[in-house]
Amino acid sequence: MIKLFRRANLRQSQTDNLRIDAINEKKIPVLGPHAIFQLVGAATRLSAIRALTGISDAHYQLLYQPAIEAFASQCQLVPASATHHHCGLGGLVIHTLEVVELALRMRRGKQLPLQADPEQIADEEHQWTYGIFAAALLHDMGKTISSTSLKLDTGVLWNPLHHPIQETGASSYSVHFHRPNYSLQQRSSTLFTTNILPAAGLHWISSNSDLMHQLINWLYGHVYEYGVIGDIVREADMTSVARNLGASGKRLSNAPSIPLIEKLMTALRQLIETDQLRVNRNGAAIWIKGEYAYTVCGVVAKKVITQCNDIGITDIPHDNSRLFDTWQEHGYALSTSNGNAIWFVKVANKSRDETETYSHFLTVLKFEVRKLFHPSRRPMDFDGTIEELDETEFRRAQLLQNEEAMGVAHQDDSNPITETNEVVPNSEEQSTRVAANSDTTASEPIPASTGDNEEKEDVTSKVNPPPLPSIYDGNLLNHFLSWIREKLRTGKMLVNQKSAMIHVVKEGTLLVSPRLFSRYVDEYQLDQTLDIKDGEKTSQEDLTKRAYTIVQKRLEKSRLNIKAANRMNIHIYAINGQNKKSKIKGFLVSSDLIFPDVDTRPQPNEILENTTGIYSK
Repeated sequence: MIKLFRRANLRQSQTDNLRIDAINEKKIPVLGPHAIFQLVGAATRLSAIRALTGISDAHYQLLYQPAIEAFASQCQLVPASATHHHCGLGGLVIHTLEVVELALRMRRGKQLPLQADPEQIADEEHQWTYGIFAAALLHDMGKTISSTSLKLDTGVLWNPLHHPIQETGASSYSVHFHRPNYSLQQRSSTLFTTNILPAAGLHWISSNSDLMHQLINWLYGHVYEYGVIGDIVREADMTSVARNLGASGKRLSNAPSIPLIEKLMTALRQLIETDQLRVNRNGAAIWIKGEYAYTVCGVVAKKVITQCNDIGITDIPHDNSRLFDTWQEHGYALSTSNGNAIWFVKVANKSRDETETYSHFLTVLKFEVRKLFHPSRRPMDFDGTIEELDETEFRRAQLLQNEEAMGVAHQDDSNPITETNEVVPNSEEQSTRVAANSDTTASEPIPASTGDNEEKEDVTSKVNPPPLPSIYDGNLLNHFLSWIREKLRTGKMLVNQKSAMIHVVKEGTLLVSPRLFSRYVDEYQLDQTLDIKDGEKTSQEDLTKRAYTIVQKRLEKSRLNIKAANRMNIHIYAINGQNKKSKIKGFLVSSDLIFPDVDTRPQPNEILENTTGIYSK
C-alpha cells in the first residue's frame, strides 16, 4: 500500500508540467482523475456541471464528485472514437463531460417527470437531475470494452471491468483498438452503473421506478422505452459530436482506417439526423413507402460528399458512380432485377384542392428504411404513390412530357405528366452516368398543353399575388390575406370540408394553424429569406416553423384576430361528426376579412363548435 501511495504521488508530480500533445502514444502515463482533468483542461466544464446540479456542496460530494472521478479513472486518456469525433488522447473524457454539461442545461427547461403535478415535480427535481447526469456520464462507457483495451507496461491487456488500473502496478499503457461492435458498445454501458455511481446515488435512483426504467433502457438502447432521459442525452450527445466533427485534432497513429462505406453511411445518417435532406415533400431528396426509402441520386451524392468534407473526411471519391457502387456492394443500396444500383421511379401526389398535386420522374437509390433512420425518428409513409418503372417506361414518360411541354397533343395520353426531375439518357450506360451526376430534386412545373397556351398562362398568372422579397417585408400580412382570398376566389382552397384549412363558423372564419401558415410559407419559399447566422445549422422543419411563426405574430400584432376567452390567440373547435369526435385549432378572424362579398360567403360549418369562448373587453 505504501508503494502504491508513493507511485501515485510520483505520477502527480510527473504530470504537473505535462502537455497532452507531448505524450508518447506507446507510453501513456497512468493518471489519477485530477491529473486527467488538468491535462484535458476540464476545470471550467466541471465548474459549470457543479453549478447546474443546483444542490449543496455536501450532496455534490456524496453523489456527483465520486462518480465523475471514478469515470475519469476508468477511462484514463482513451479517445472517444478511432477516427470520427474526439479521436485524440483524452477524447472520451472531454466528450463525456461536454455531454453531461449540455444535458444538464437542457434539463433546466424541462418540468420532470412529464405530466406530473407541481408537487411531484418539486419533490423529484434533484432526483431527475441526477438521473440525467448518470445517463450522460455512462452513455459511452461501453466503448472502453467494445472498442478499446489498454496494453499495460506490465504486459497485461486491461479494461475497466478488471480491478482498478491504479492497483495493477503499471505506470504506462498504449491504446489497442478493436473492430467496433456497436450493439455491444451500447448495451454494455449498463455494466458500469455499479462501477461508477456511488452506492448512495444508485439507491436514490432505484427508489424512483420511472426514473430507473428510463435510465436502464437508455443505456441498453431501447429507443421506445428510454423516455425523456434518452431524448435529452441523445440530443446532447449529437450536439457534442457535431461540434467536434471537422475540428483539428490528432488521432492516434495506430487507429484503424475507416472503410469508405462507414464514412458514407456516417455522413448520410448525419444529414438525415440533422434534417438536411427533405423527406416526403414536393422537391424532397428522400421518399418513404413501407420498408423502403428512395433517395434521389444526384442530390444525395452531392450532399454526402459535402458533408464528408465538412467533417474533415477529404478522401471521398467525387465520382458519384463510385459512391453508388460502394453502397450497393455492401448491401445498403438494393439492386434492381438487372443488378443495377439505380432505380427509375414515378413519385406522384394528388390533393383535392390541387395545391399539392405533382408528379416527378426520378432516378434513385433504394434503401431499407431501418438502415437509414433511427427507429424513434422514422418518418411517416409518403401519402402519395411511388411506382417503380423500367427504363423503357421511364423514357416514354419523359418523351411524352417533353412533347407536351412544346405543345404537342397526344391522343393516347390520359394522364399527362406535369413535372420532371431527370434528363433521360439514350442508353443504359448514359442513364447511369446522367443519374449519378444529377443534382436536381424538382424542376419548375411545366403546364400540360391545353391547345390554348396563351390563355392558360394568363389565367394561372393571376392565381397568386407576386412573391415578396422577404419574410420581413412590411406588407407580409396583407400579402398573406390576399393569398388566401385569391386561393378561395379561384377555387384552389377548400372551405368547410374534411381536409380544409379554412372554416366558416358562427363566430367568424377559422384559419387552421399551423397548416395554413406553413402552406403559405412553403408556396413562396419564404423560409429561404430568413436571416440565419453564419455557421448555424438549422433543420428544414425549424426553418419553416420560424418563418410561419413570423406570419402568425404579424396577425397577432395587427389585432385583426379574435382572441379566446382566456385571452389566448388560438381557438379550439370540437368537430361533432356522426361517427367520431375530434378537434381542430386555429386563428379566428372576422369573416369580412376573408370573404368581403357577403353574397358568396359560405354558410357556417354546423359541426364545428367553439370550446374556448370569445374574449370580450
